[in-house]
Amino acid sequence: MPELTYHYGKMRGWEVIPGLLIWGTFGLAIILSFLAPLWAIVLIILFDVLWLYRVIYYVIHILARAPFFSTKSRFHSSSYFSSYL
Repeated sequence: MPELTYHYGKMRGWEVIPGLLIWGTFGLAIILSFLAPLWAIVLIILFDVLWLYRVIYYVIHILARAPFFSTKSRFHSSSYFSSYL
């Protein structure tokens, strides 16, 4: 059976990629705002549309799961923990 331990140095490159993409997007928007303002506008609008899509997707899934959660306590009144609720 393969060993499933984490080795810090092996996968560090993959862990850095999301941060580099975000910082690269911000840097590219600033650089393009001076060199090609129209492309900077397009980049920023596309970035905003991407995040709007992600938020809407997230909200839809949260609302779809909302009926499964209730505000009632999960403990019965005879439970040991009911005095703490």
